[in-house]
Amino acid sequence: MSTIPEGQTVERFVPDKKEFLLQIAAGKSVSKIERMWNMNPGSLHYWVGKWEWKGIKPDRAQQLLDEMAIDGEAPVSKPGLLALNELNKQEAEITELNSRLQLALERIETLTETTNNALDRNTALIQERDDYKQAAMDLESKIDTQSDQQAEIERLRTELEELESDRQILLATIDLASAASILEENVPVPKLAGRSIHTEIDAPTEQIVDELAALISYIRSGNGERFLLDLQLNEVTA
Repeated sequence: MSTIPEGQTVERFVPDKKEFLLQIAAGKSVSKIERMWNMNPGSLHYWVGKWEWKGIKPDRAQQLLDEMAIDGEAPVSKPGLLALNELNKQEAEITELNSRLQLALERIETLTETTNNALDRNTALIQERDDYKQAAMDLESKIDTQSDQQAEIERLRTELEELESDRQILLATIDLASAASILEENVPVPKLAGRSIHTEIDAPTEQIVDELAALISYIRSGNGERFLLDLQLNEVTA
C-alpha cells in the first residue's frame, strides 16, 4: 500500500501506478484508495488527472495492467487479480464481522446490566417478603397474647361475680345472725338440703359459729339463691 512518506508533501509524493491500477481493478474507488493510503483529500485525484486516467473503471485498469509492464515486471494476470479481489472480499467480510461482533458485545453488556438489576431487585423483594413475614408473625403473637389476656379478663370477671354473689349471701347471713341475737324465741332456719338448722339466742357462741359456718358452706355449694328464697318465705310466714 502506498502512503505519503513522513516529511514529504503531496506534490513530491508519487503514488505507485501499478498498485493504483490493482486497487481500481479490484473495484475500489479513487476516494477510497486515497483514504487507504492516508493521502490528503483530492491529492490522488490530482495524480489520476495527471496520468490521464480520470473516470477510470475496473475493466480499463485491468486492460492497462495487461498492456504495460511497470518497472520491468510482467503484466498482472487474471489469476493474480482474482486473488486480490478475494483478499479485498475477505477484508470486507472481516470488517462486517467485527461490526457485528461489536454490536453483539454491546448487546451482551446491556443484557448483563439488565440481569444484574433484576438480581438486585429480586434480592430486595426477598428481603421485603421476609420483613412482611416477620411482621405477620409478630402481629399473630400479639393477637394470641391479647386473646390470652382477654380470656384471663373474662375468668377474673366471672370470679369477681362469684365473689360478689358470695358477699351478698354472706351479708344476708350476717343480717340473719344479728336478727337471731335479739329474738326472744327460737327462730327456725329453713330446711337446707333435707335438714333443719335451729339457732337459739341462748346457745353457746361456738355453736352459733358452727351453724353459720355450715350455712355458708351450704350457700357456697351453689344453693345461695335457694337459701335466700327460703329465707324470704320464712319471713312472710312468720
